[in-house]
Amino acid sequence: MPEDPAGLYILHGEDEFSLALFLSEIQAGLGDAALSGINIDRVDGRSSTLEDLRLIVGALPLFVSSRMVIVTDLLPAIEAAGSQGKFIALLESLPKTTVLILVEQLTLKEGHWLLAWVAKSDRLTVVQSFPKLKGDRLTRWIEVQTIRLGGKISRRAAASLASLVGDNTRLAYNELEKLLAYVGYQRRIDVEDIDLLVVSISQADIFELVDAIGNRNNRRALAILGKLTKTKDRMQIFYMIVRQIRLVLLAKEVLALGNNDRDVAHILHLHPYVAGKVSDQAKKFSREDLKIIYRWLLRIDGEVKTGNQEWEVAMESLVVEIR
Repeated sequence: MPEDPAGLYILHGEDEFSLALFLSEIQAGLGDAALSGINIDRVDGRSSTLEDLRLIVGALPLFVSSRMVIVTDLLPAIEAAGSQGKFIALLESLPKTTVLILVEQLTLKEGHWLLAWVAKSDRLTVVQSFPKLKGDRLTRWIEVQTIRLGGKISRRAAASLASLVGDNTRLAYNELEKLLAYVGYQRRIDVEDIDLLVVSISQADIFELVDAIGNRNNRRALAILGKLTKTKDRMQIFYMIVRQIRLVLLAKEVLALGNNDRDVAHILHLHPYVAGKVSDQAKKFSREDLKIIYRWLLRIDGEVKTGNQEWEVAMESLVVEIR
């Protein structure tokens, strides 16, 4: 991003959090935050007319050299009204004191009419795409954000974190802040730190599934199970459920001896957050219920492996029939 704000920005893509980070950098370029706040207008493009926008972008800044107008999701309305030409005319007449930022939460395809205009125009324009990040691209993003936050992270740790958060950059950023606080910004974040502190999205979904089963909310449990099977390997899901029920059963035994969550974490070698979750879940089941569910899961494992039952049917039966 340029040091001085350009006159026009076109920010588009599905990664809302990365886009928001970039937007905050542009806003910082306006200068004194106490003054810049009164020189920022936010416009919902879905409910504003071109005339509304023309009046807003034409206003003069107060006490600073420029003002910012952020317009979200405007282009579909422009296209529906057939007003592309009028909108381009507005862009070409933008006052030098206005920084206009168009935010579109969908990726603009190559050859889009607005991008075609930018390519021909001599107006200073920044176009930035924010697609969903996965794999190596997300790993690199995590490395860059760590540096910006004033820390260090190993390549393996960044890749491990990327594998745990899916394409959720907001979650990745939050986890980075937690990890950097843990290492005190003094040393590099390594894989061991990821293993200790970060709970994967899959694990969070398993927590939610077991919570729903414990609350006897069969409809919710089936919905979570359905969502998981669309994105994860079925046997991976199954073994995570088996592991979680086993942990809950063990936590039940530890708590029955008069211990607390901290003891559960120590005895079962769990992160405190995970220990808290399994302890809470242990209180929702009787010991006998947990033993029945665990044996049921082991039976499902055998029947699925021998081809005597479909995995989805077996798991749905377990969820529905638990009372």
